[in-house]
Amino acid sequence: MHRWNEKEKLAGLLCLLAWLLAGWVYFVHLPLERARASARQVCDEARRVQIAAANFANGHADQKVAQEQQQKRHAFLAQALPETLAQGPFLSHLERQAAARSLTLLDVAPQPAVSGSAGLRELPVRVRLAGDYFALLDFLQDMASLRIGGRFVEVRGIKVQSGGTGEPLTCELLVAVFALPGGKDAP
Repeated sequence: MHRWNEKEKLAGLLCLLAWLLAGWVYFVHLPLERARASARQVCDEARRVQIAAANFANGHADQKVAQEQQQKRHAFLAQALPETLAQGPFLSHLERQAAARSLTLLDVAPQPAVSGSAGLRELPVRVRLAGDYFALLDFLQDMASLRIGGRFVEVRGIKVQSGGTGEPLTCELLVAVFALPGGKDAP
């Protein structure tokens, strides 16, 4: 019978440990990792369902609040897109906004009202202003963000000219305001 020397015993022990480690990884670790990944997917799906249910419940919890929000949106849209073109109030509000920014209103020329795309009535207005850069920029940003009378305003053309150093900028705008079809002042 062959007696194993120390090196052979050590090599055999290392081989046995390697096989045990491989067996543990294959039979214990990998199945547990697969089970963990599967449980994570189930947990994530349950969390998504819970969040969706909570969002639905929160969005529909109080009908009175939902109705008030709907009325606010309706009032906003009624102001932004009224039934009449209301040329006078829009132009006076435009003049007040220009004066509040120290802009000089050089010319305001409303064009005839027309029926535009989507059946809306449009009132094109040509406006000439003079003032410094930042006042003009503030005025244009307010116009684009519905702060000019709360109306939807489409800016169709902008032309800015400078007379020279130290002189105010001159800005020519072509804007259009809109109204619902069939209003009192329909063309």
